[in-house]
Amino acid sequence: MQLLPGLQRREIARFRRRNDADAYVRVLRQRASGVQYVVVFDPVLDPSALVIQQPSTSI
Repeated sequence: MQLLPGLQRREIARFRRRNDADAYVRVLRQRASGVQYVVVFDPVLDPSALVIQQPSTSI
């Protein structure tokens, strides 16, 4: 993400691996040294950790 004035952010790219994202940020920083970039990850939920509630079947 590119950090913008006024606490705003702009998504630049998405990657599956952190090392790919870090390498891309290094290239961006070399091209535009005055711009701030940060690597951000979306949380991935573990499907086995999800609790699915079944509707009650009591009559």
